[in-house]
Amino acid sequence: MRFKPRFAAQAIEAAARLVERPAGVVEILAPRSWTSCQIESWLDGAAGAAASPLLAGLPEALAADAPPDALLDGALFDHAQRLTAAGWTAGLFDSLEDALAFRDDLIASMAAGLAAPGSAGAELPDPPLDLDSPAFAARLAERAAAKRAGRTAAEAARALGAKLQAVMDAVLRCEGDPAACADPRHNAALGRAAPRRARSRRLRRPDRRGYRARPRRRGGLAERAGRAGPRPRRR
Repeated sequence: MRFKPRFAAQAIEAAARLVERPAGVVEILAPRSWTSCQIESWLDGAAGAAASPLLAGLPEALAADAPPDALLDGALFDHAQRLTAAGWTAGLFDSLEDALAFRDDLIASMAAGLAAPGSAGAELPDPPLDLDSPAFAARLAERAAAKRAGRTAAEAARALGAKLQAVMDAVLRCEGDPAACADPRHNAALGRAAPRRARSRRLRRPDRRGYRARPRRRGGLAERAGRAGPRPRRR
Protein backbone atom coordinates (compact mmCIF):
# COMPACT_ATOMS: atom_id res chain seq x y z
CA MET A 1 0.00 0.00 0.00
CA ARG A 2 1.28 3.43 -0.93
CA PHE A 3 0.50 5.98 1.74
CA LYS A 4 -0.07 9.66 1.11
CA PRO A 5 0.43 11.84 4.22
CA ARG A 6 -2.50 14.03 5.23
CA PHE A 7 -1.89 15.38 8.73
CA ALA A 8 1.85 15.22 9.41
CA ALA A 9 2.45 18.57 7.74
CA GLN A 10 0.04 20.33 10.12
CA ALA A 11 1.77 21.96 13.07
CA ILE A 12 0.57 20.76 16.49
CA GLU A 13 0.90 23.42 19.18
CA ALA A 14 2.38 21.79 22.27
CA ALA A 15 2.97 23.01 25.81
CA ALA A 16 4.51 21.69 29.00
CA ARG A 17 1.81 20.49 31.40
CA LEU A 18 1.97 19.45 35.05
CA VAL A 19 0.14 16.16 35.52
CA GLU A 20 -0.39 14.23 38.72
CA ARG A 21 0.89 10.66 38.46
CA PRO A 22 1.19 7.87 41.05
CA ALA A 23 4.82 8.82 41.69
CA GLY A 24 4.02 12.51 42.00
CA VAL A 25 3.53 15.54 39.80
CA VAL A 26 5.46 15.34 36.53
CA GLU A 27 5.95 17.70 33.62
CA ILE A 28 4.68 16.33 30.29
CA LEU A 29 4.82 17.82 26.81
CA ALA A 30 1.27 17.57 25.44
CA PRO A 31 -0.94 19.24 22.84
CA ARG A 32 -2.07 22.59 24.18
CA SER A 33 -5.77 21.89 23.50
CA TRP A 34 -5.83 18.62 25.45
CA THR A 35 -7.48 18.38 28.84
CA SER A 36 -5.83 16.85 31.88
CA CYS A 37 -8.17 13.86 31.61
CA GLN A 38 -6.99 13.15 28.07
CA ILE A 39 -3.36 13.34 29.08
CA GLU A 40 -3.80 11.10 32.12
CA SER A 41 -5.83 8.58 30.10
CA TRP A 42 -3.09 8.31 27.50
CA LEU A 43 -0.38 7.98 30.10
CA ASP A 44 -2.33 5.27 31.96
CA GLY A 45 -2.83 3.35 28.72
CA ALA A 46 0.83 3.65 27.81
CA ALA A 47 1.89 2.43 31.24
CA GLY A 48 -0.23 -0.71 30.85
CA ALA A 49 0.77 -1.47 27.25
CA ALA A 50 3.10 -4.41 26.80
CA ALA A 51 6.10 -4.28 24.51
CA SER A 52 5.24 -5.55 21.04
CA PRO A 53 7.10 -8.71 19.96
CA LEU A 54 6.77 -7.50 16.36
CA LEU A 55 9.55 -4.96 16.92
CA ALA A 56 12.12 -7.75 16.71
CA GLY A 57 13.54 -8.22 13.24
CA LEU A 58 12.11 -4.97 11.84
CA PRO A 59 14.03 -2.27 10.01
CA GLU A 60 15.93 -0.01 12.38
CA ALA A 61 13.63 2.96 11.67
CA LEU A 62 10.54 0.96 12.76
CA ALA A 63 12.20 -0.36 15.92
CA ALA A 64 13.62 2.95 17.15
CA ASP A 65 12.64 4.46 20.48
CA ALA A 66 10.62 7.64 20.76
CA PRO A 67 12.63 10.86 20.42
CA PRO A 68 13.24 12.87 23.61
CA ASP A 69 10.85 15.64 22.57
CA ALA A 70 7.95 13.27 21.71
CA LEU A 71 4.49 14.19 22.93
CA LEU A 72 3.16 12.56 26.10
CA ASP A 73 6.56 11.10 26.95
CA GLY A 74 6.44 9.04 23.74
CA ALA A 75 3.01 7.47 24.30
CA LEU A 76 1.66 8.52 20.90
CA PHE A 77 4.88 7.49 19.18
CA ASP A 78 4.94 4.04 20.80
CA HIS A 79 1.32 3.33 19.90
CA ALA A 80 1.81 4.37 16.28
CA GLN A 81 5.06 2.40 16.14
CA ARG A 82 3.29 -0.80 17.23
CA LEU A 83 0.55 -0.39 14.63
CA THR A 84 3.08 0.38 11.91
CA ALA A 85 5.12 -2.68 12.86
CA ALA A 86 2.00 -4.85 12.61
CA GLY A 87 1.23 -3.42 9.16
CA TRP A 88 4.80 -3.92 8.01
CA THR A 89 4.79 -7.54 9.19
CA ALA A 90 1.50 -8.14 7.36
CA GLY A 91 2.97 -6.72 4.16
CA LEU A 92 0.59 -3.76 3.92
CA PHE A 93 3.22 -1.18 2.91
CA ASP A 94 5.00 -1.01 -0.43
CA SER A 95 8.12 0.56 1.02
CA LEU A 96 9.72 1.67 4.26
CA GLU A 97 8.97 5.29 3.33
CA ASP A 98 5.24 4.48 3.19
CA ALA A 99 5.40 2.83 6.61
CA LEU A 100 7.18 5.81 8.17
CA ALA A 101 4.72 8.22 6.55
CA PHE A 102 1.86 6.22 8.01
CA ARG A 103 3.42 6.30 11.47
CA ASP A 104 4.04 10.04 11.41
CA ASP A 105 0.57 10.75 10.03
CA LEU A 106 -1.05 8.59 12.68
CA ILE A 107 0.82 10.45 15.42
CA ALA A 108 -0.30 13.79 14.00
CA SER A 109 -3.94 12.68 13.69
CA MET A 110 -4.03 11.47 17.30
CA ALA A 111 -2.35 14.63 18.57
CA ALA A 112 -4.94 16.71 16.71
CA GLY A 113 -7.77 14.72 18.32
CA LEU A 114 -8.93 13.23 14.99
CA ALA A 115 -8.15 9.62 15.92
CA ALA A 116 -7.97 7.56 19.09
CA PRO A 117 -6.98 3.96 19.84
CA GLY A 118 -9.64 1.34 20.27
CA SER A 119 -10.08 -2.40 20.46
CA ALA A 120 -10.80 -4.09 17.13
CA GLY A 121 -11.66 -7.47 18.63
CA ALA A 122 -10.01 -10.82 18.01
CA GLU A 123 -10.38 -10.63 14.23
CA LEU A 124 -10.82 -7.85 11.75
CA PRO A 125 -14.28 -8.26 10.15
CA ASP A 126 -13.08 -7.02 6.74
CA PRO A 127 -9.81 -7.06 4.85
CA PRO A 128 -7.81 -3.82 5.04
CA LEU A 129 -8.78 -1.09 2.59
CA ASP A 130 -6.58 1.33 0.74
CA LEU A 131 -7.19 4.84 2.04
CA ASP A 132 -7.18 6.13 -1.54
CA SER A 133 -9.80 3.62 -2.67
CA PRO A 134 -13.13 5.12 -3.82
CA ALA A 135 -14.96 2.62 -1.61
CA PHE A 136 -13.06 3.61 1.55
CA ALA A 137 -15.48 6.33 2.70
CA ALA A 138 -18.57 4.14 2.16
CA ARG A 139 -17.06 1.12 3.92
CA LEU A 140 -15.88 3.28 6.81
CA ALA A 141 -19.37 4.77 7.18
CA GLU A 142 -20.90 1.27 7.19
CA ARG A 143 -18.49 0.08 9.86
CA ALA A 144 -19.17 3.15 12.01
CA ALA A 145 -22.96 2.75 11.63
CA ALA A 146 -22.75 -0.93 12.60
CA LYS A 147 -20.65 -0.09 15.65
CA ARG A 148 -23.08 2.63 16.76
CA ALA A 149 -26.09 0.35 16.23
CA GLY A 150 -24.55 -2.44 18.28
CA ARG A 151 -23.57 -0.06 21.06
CA THR A 152 -27.04 1.50 21.13
CA ALA A 153 -28.71 -1.92 21.24
CA ALA A 154 -26.50 -3.03 24.12
CA GLU A 155 -27.21 0.16 26.08
CA ALA A 156 -30.95 -0.18 25.43
CA ALA A 157 -30.89 -3.80 26.64
CA ARG A 158 -29.12 -2.80 29.85
CA ALA A 159 -31.57 0.05 30.47
CA LEU A 160 -34.57 -2.22 29.83
CA GLY A 161 -33.17 -4.88 32.14
CA ALA A 162 -32.71 -2.32 34.90
CA LYS A 163 -36.30 -1.07 34.48
CA LEU A 164 -37.73 -4.59 34.58
CA GLN A 165 -35.65 -5.45 37.62
CA ALA A 166 -36.97 -2.36 39.40
CA VAL A 167 -40.55 -3.45 38.64
CA MET A 168 -39.87 -6.95 39.95
CA ASP A 169 -38.27 -5.61 43.12
CA ALA A 170 -41.20 -3.27 43.74
CA VAL A 171 -43.66 -6.18 43.57
CA LEU A 172 -41.57 -8.71 45.51
CA ARG A 173 -40.77 -6.30 48.34
CA CYS A 174 -44.37 -5.28 48.80
CA GLU A 175 -46.19 -6.66 51.84
CA GLY A 176 -49.92 -7.18 51.82
CA ASP A 177 -52.54 -8.20 49.28
CA PRO A 178 -50.80 -9.63 46.16
CA ALA A 179 -53.34 -7.97 43.89
CA ALA A 180 -52.70 -4.58 45.49
CA CYS A 181 -48.95 -5.11 45.31
CA ALA A 182 -49.22 -5.68 41.56
CA ASP A 183 -51.34 -2.55 41.05
CA PRO A 184 -49.37 0.73 40.60
CA ARG A 185 -52.38 2.64 42.02
CA HIS A 186 -51.83 1.00 45.40
CA ASN A 187 -48.10 0.22 45.29
CA ALA A 188 -46.21 3.51 45.22
CA ALA A 189 -42.86 1.83 44.51
CA LEU A 190 -44.36 0.03 41.52
CA GLY A 191 -45.89 3.27 40.30
CA ARG A 192 -42.46 4.88 40.30
CA ALA A 193 -40.74 1.91 38.65
CA ALA A 194 -43.33 1.07 35.98
CA PRO A 195 -42.90 2.83 32.63
CA ARG A 196 -45.15 5.87 32.30
CA ARG A 197 -46.78 4.60 29.11
CA ALA A 198 -47.68 1.30 30.74
CA ARG A 199 -49.20 3.12 33.70
CA SER A 200 -51.26 5.34 31.43
CA ARG A 201 -52.63 2.34 29.55
CA ARG A 202 -53.52 0.68 32.82
CA LEU A 203 -55.09 3.67 34.51
CA ARG A 204 -56.75 5.63 31.74
CA ARG A 205 -60.54 5.64 31.60
CA PRO A 206 -62.35 3.79 28.82
CA ASP A 207 -63.38 5.83 25.84
CA ARG A 208 -67.02 6.83 26.29
CA ARG A 209 -67.46 8.87 23.16
CA GLY A 210 -69.38 6.04 21.50
CA TYR A 211 -71.88 6.01 24.38
CA ARG A 212 -72.57 9.76 24.57
CA ALA A 213 -76.32 10.40 24.71
CA ARG A 214 -77.70 12.59 21.98
CA PRO A 215 -80.52 15.14 22.47
CA ARG A 216 -83.96 13.60 22.09
CA ARG A 217 -85.69 14.74 18.94
CA ARG A 218 -89.44 15.11 18.68
CA GLY A 219 -91.78 15.88 15.88
CA GLY A 220 -91.40 15.44 12.18
CA LEU A 221 -88.71 16.43 9.81
CA ALA A 222 -90.16 19.93 9.29
CA GLU A 223 -90.22 20.66 13.02
CA ARG A 224 -86.67 19.42 13.49
CA ALA A 225 -85.53 21.47 10.52
CA GLY A 226 -87.12 24.62 11.98
CA ARG A 227 -85.45 24.15 15.35
CA ALA A 228 -82.16 23.12 13.92
CA GLY A 229 -79.25 24.89 15.55
CA PRO A 230 -75.53 24.36 15.40
CA ARG A 231 -74.63 20.74 15.33
CA PRO A 232 -72.92 19.46 18.49
CA ARG A 233 -69.17 19.41 18.12
CA ARG A 234 -67.60 16.03 18.44
CA ARG A 235 -65.01 15.62 21.10
